[in-house]
Amino acid sequence: MMCRRPHKLRALCRSAILLPTAAVLAQLAPTTPTALETSRQTMLQKAFADSQQLTEQYATALAAREAALSAAGHYEEAARFQKRREELTALYSDVPRATTSALPLPLASARLAGSAQVASETLSTLRSSGSGAEWPQFRLTPGSYHLEMEASMLPAPATFSTRFRPQDMAELEFSEVTSLAGTATPTRFPVVIRQSTDETTFTTIRVGPMTFTHATPTLRLVTTASYPANVIRIRNLRLIPQAAANLPATPAQATAAAVDSTQALEEARLSLITDLAAAQRPVIDAYLASLAKLATTAPTLKSQTDSETQRLEKFIQRGFKSTRFSPPTAIALIARGLDGFEDWSGAQIVADAVTAGDRFTVLHENQKWPIRLLWLSCPPPEPDAAGLKTAASQFGIEEDDALTVGRAAREFTTAYLRDKPLRLLVRPVRDKDGTAAALLFLSDVGLYQNVLIEQGFSTLQAPPKALKLGTAEKSLLDALSHRQTVAQKRQPPVGAWALKVEATK
Repeated sequence: MMCRRPHKLRALCRSAILLPTAAVLAQLAPTTPTALETSRQTMLQKAFADSQQLTEQYATALAAREAALSAAGHYEEAARFQKRREELTALYSDVPRATTSALPLPLASARLAGSAQVASETLSTLRSSGSGAEWPQFRLTPGSYHLEMEASMLPAPATFSTRFRPQDMAELEFSEVTSLAGTATPTRFPVVIRQSTDETTFTTIRVGPMTFTHATPTLRLVTTASYPANVIRIRNLRLIPQAAANLPATPAQATAAAVDSTQALEEARLSLITDLAAAQRPVIDAYLASLAKLATTAPTLKSQTDSETQRLEKFIQRGFKSTRFSPPTAIALIARGLDGFEDWSGAQIVADAVTAGDRFTVLHENQKWPIRLLWLSCPPPEPDAAGLKTAASQFGIEEDDALTVGRAAREFTTAYLRDKPLRLLVRPVRDKDGTAAALLFLSDVGLYQNVLIEQGFSTLQAPPKALKLGTAEKSLLDALSHRQTVAQKRQPPVGAWALKVEATK
């Protein structure tokens, strides 16, 4: 099998060669010891997961390039990218998704807590409360997953302890660990292990689904009570995407059902869009008439009314492609005092184009746009960048420390926004270099500016007092100012404020 693809794809090809070789070895050694077989299965699952994850990442990059070429009119070159992407997808077309998409939780890389120990890829000696394992910054694709494992529980030998009575059931807890201020308390899932019939019997346990919104969460599995008179063993821990866990047994049936449901959903969506467009158009026409009248009666507002008219005309030209369950977003924003903003929904961050914690590039409607977050400023991550001295002064820290904070802010934004749908409210007037100033909203945390302020990665940059702001803008600014005051006084201190405390000692 020749592989002329880039180095990442060559690594993928090598992973694909590994799988049938391992299968042959399994047939030649049917009496493999349990511990070795467990290690082999873990290795195979990791090879599947790593190689498929690489495939998906590469295919996503090809799709983005394909879309950009199509938008620029280079259709022949875009077709070549499409063909390459289809070749990558075909590599796993014959492999059950529920197997390849499982993400092993390797015990070798886990941090142990309490009395927990690991031997032969098996977690054991969970005798004290809080014993277990933690996987820091485990990389996954945000989404919903089931936790699956094999577990065994038996009474400890009589010689081990006579002071305690064995239990017939053990309770553990699986959760995501977070230290991000202002986020909701993560869901904790109970894991119940019941007594086994003998020491060779392991029972498969599945809990969830659990939704992860970050690409690198810290995961933890610990006991909620003490079990000094029991022997508890856990192996083959893995995360299975909810979609994969619910796949039907027959791939052909699953494909047919997916096609039917997708077609029905698309028909329903188009019907809904048509009905909504018919209901919205009279509202928009009336609003346009009001703008035209306002431009005549109040000439000083002509630039603002012209900008709003142009934006609504663009909305109409798009053909009501976005499904809306309310009047056009622009009108709703104006009612709340956020007039003058363009509403960009469903944008995606370009992960390799994040230049600072508050500056990055997004992909919206097949076009890339440089963005700067409105009303705040993160230190620049480069030593010779303009603004480093100012940022250090605003935080009250040294320039070297400000540089460290700037790099941490860039990494934080990259990881936090990766693969998330972004909603941007963009100022229509661009900076001199073409950058757009925007408010960024996320479904899980609201205004993203709040997160950077709360974590000590940024300082508030209030607009000039001469600039007239609407009620909603003033409210958002006041909230940012309050969050910065709280972040400065938080104990223990966070981000750059922690470095300021160290500098004053």
